Amino acid sequence: MSARSRSSIDIYHVFARGAGRQIIFEDNDDRKIFLGLLEKTARQHAVEIHAWCLMDNHYHLLLHAPITHISKLVQKTNAGYASHFNSKHDRVGHLFQDRFKSEPINDETHFLAAMRYIHENPVKAGICPAQDYRWSSYSEYAGLSPATGLCQTDLALNMIGGINAFEAFHREELDRRENFLDVDSPNTRQRRSPEALVRHANSVIPEVRVGDVGSLPKKSRNEILRRLKTAGLSVREIERLTGIGRGIIQRI
Repeated sequence: MSARSRSSIDIYHVFARGAGRQIIFEDNDDRKIFLGLLEKTARQHAVEIHAWCLMDNHYHLLLHAPITHISKLVQKTNAGYASHFNSKHDRVGHLFQDRFKSEPINDETHFLAAMRYIHENPVKAGICPAQDYRWSSYSEYAGLSPATGLCQTDLALNMIGGINAFEAFHREELDRRENFLDVDSPNTRQRRSPEALVRHANSVIPEVRVGDVGSLPKKSRNEILRRLKTAGLSVREIERLTGIGRGIIQRI
């Protein structure tokens, strides 16, 4: 296992996603449970959270702490959340991809760019403007929701010059030269919400939970995958729902 690159100021952009790109947040209760675990482990390991965003099959964090503390936070949060998710949704196996990704932040410019990039994830995914997305720290910075104590906003607001400057900064066009950790090939078309996607899949295959498709006998699995595709789900959507690799789905 290769060593992680270190930040000279102990600030890191962290990214983790579901195994096989499967959905890890099926509803808002799941998201609330995850945030509660994140807040608890951040206190336990003295980690400051400066930005966060929960998407359907991955999440982003901007964290301040030694990388050893951050590793403990992510491992404990992911393990606790996976236990909740598997129990609630009656599934077994790994929920998250084996190892979370991190990149070091070494100066003020990079810090602010990473914060904006994290908040712009729902925009990039074609979901809604950053200020309208409930599951990121944007609303904490802009004072659009009651303070939760989850995000430390003072550092970035002092750097950028307050809430008005923060909002103006997010209205600027992103510098396409700024590359940050993300899914391999982001899809920017308008997508169904995770809840709508699960509901649609359940209506197509009411006899089996979509998360269990991968554990079915091959003949049954293949027939269900064909039904999902015929019902209008894309290969990427089926992959996210079932955790089955896109190569298998495409061959079937």
